[in-house]
Amino acid sequence: MFWILCSTVITLLLSLLAINRYFSFKLHKNLFPLTLTMVSLNMFVLLVTDILLPWDLKTGNNSSSATNLLWLLIYWTQFIICWLIIPVQISYLSLKYITLKTDIKQRLSKAIMDNVKFYSLCLAGILIGFTYLIFSTGHSPLDFKPLLISLSHLYSLSYTLILLSSGLIMFPRDLLKPLIHSLKRTQSINDSTTIERDPNVNNALFIELSKTNEDLNDAQLSLSERAATIQSTQELSNGDIVFNELLIEVKDEIKYKLSLINDSLTTDQNLLPLQTSSINSLEKLNNNYNKFITNYYNFIYYKKKSDGIIHILAQSYNSTILSPKNIISIICGFIAMILSCLILMVEILPRTRLNDHLFWQNNDDVFISTLLILSYNTVCSLYAMSKFKFNNFHLIANGNSNPSNVLYYSLYSSRLLFPLCFNLMTLLPKEVANESSFNTTLYHDLKLISFVNFLNNYLPMCFMILVPISYKFDIKRKILLKILGEEYYYQFFGMMIYEPVANEENNYNDENDRQTYDRINEDYEYSLRDGRYIYEQMAANVNFDNNSSLAPISLHDNVSTTSHLSTSTHNNNNISNTVK
Repeated sequence: MFWILCSTVITLLLSLLAINRYFSFKLHKNLFPLTLTMVSLNMFVLLVTDILLPWDLKTGNNSSSATNLLWLLIYWTQFIICWLIIPVQISYLSLKYITLKTDIKQRLSKAIMDNVKFYSLCLAGILIGFTYLIFSTGHSPLDFKPLLISLSHLYSLSYTLILLSSGLIMFPRDLLKPLIHSLKRTQSINDSTTIERDPNVNNALFIELSKTNEDLNDAQLSLSERAATIQSTQELSNGDIVFNELLIEVKDEIKYKLSLINDSLTTDQNLLPLQTSSINSLEKLNNNYNKFITNYYNFIYYKKKSDGIIHILAQSYNSTILSPKNIISIICGFIAMILSCLILMVEILPRTRLNDHLFWQNNDDVFISTLLILSYNTVCSLYAMSKFKFNNFHLIANGNSNPSNVLYYSLYSSRLLFPLCFNLMTLLPKEVANESSFNTTLYHDLKLISFVNFLNNYLPMCFMILVPISYKFDIKRKILLKILGEEYYYQFFGMMIYEPVANEENNYNDENDRQTYDRINEDYEYSLRDGRYIYEQMAANVNFDNNSSLAPISLHDNVSTTSHLSTSTHNNNNISNTVK
């Protein structure tokens, strides 16, 4: 009992720390208490399962009614949170200025109605699958539970495997970055002593810095325009008290949020739109507010990303030895690399020899190995998820993420829970797996449908092979370049952070191909110069020259950078940057 209590407390603390990193309790405890409660509960359920499943496998008591009930409670709690509560909560947040704050019932009903279409599609999928299960496979209507588990599992399986296989690479790689930077710095010192003598060092980072600051300016321009549009909106004279009251509230909120980032903005916020605002309804007011909020958090995201790139560049030219923090990171990186290699081998190799040696029949060995693998898989998957940016959906690792984005990521993190558990069960010897309550309560239902069981067993092999190969040889970019060509790749995905693949010796089909390559090359050179200019201005602003060590703490914490780039990089080679 003491061990269980300690494990629960530790898991709870880890859950709160993980949430606080991206959604600070101090900043949001009064404004978004329900959001904090839900994402914390969701994270706790995810992490506590990493302990519960190994404990279940260790005890091997598949007839325990208490453990069976606990698994059912966790599964359906997670199912309700994932499929019902969080989607409604996301819609609820997006309807902030559609009704008065006191009219919670109307706002909640609108949020539910926004999700009716999604729920209808899910229900239609369940009915189709249920009909197929009865008439094509010989199952009875009593097999509704296995069908529901299988469908929800298939929905999450592919992206879970993508996150897991990516995280197994990204997590140790990022922990080893101090060592990689140190080796590059040593090589750079041996080859040259200044940036001018080695102009190709960190080209990709300079390009990324330029592109990030361009995105930063776009977000700033958009939020300024939305703020000006709302601020210039006049109260309605038709007696609409609700609209006028909400208009005053949204104006006050926008003023407050702009004051928080005022030091980082480079344009005058006392802007007025060129024409009178056309906002005359609650729907328009709410839509403009949501667009402002999206660009507000985009600005914060790109601001932090820009400062982070400058921080990395500063470290790359810093001649000091590795700090104790970096040494710890490198040690953890080597441990993580060993674990990643071990898990990749276990997932790929035949599931008899290596697995039998890894998961001994001794209960303590089973507990330690399963706890280590499941916990590490969970950490890698969550880490990969935190690094991916989907359009305007991103997390900011300073506790100031968009509440809606936090809920989205919590939603998808909850869908990692049982795919990771089911994946672990496929790695175990049957003698170990069959003895657990998890097997009799949930995993057995998944195996009833042969196609789902086949995918659960063999799809991980494919991802564990293809994703690392794709990272190693940059296959995705090469395929897209081959299919689309450099011009369309450039149009769809923006500025490449690598040098264009063509060269002067290539034979072009016509003059248009030559002009296309010249334009892409000019844009690349422009962004490269712009990125270097931003970094050099930053160095000068903090009273360091290019030959000295740049203090990464000062660059990261106290200084912001914003580059005013031209909207067209094809014809304008003048760079105008403002560095604060």
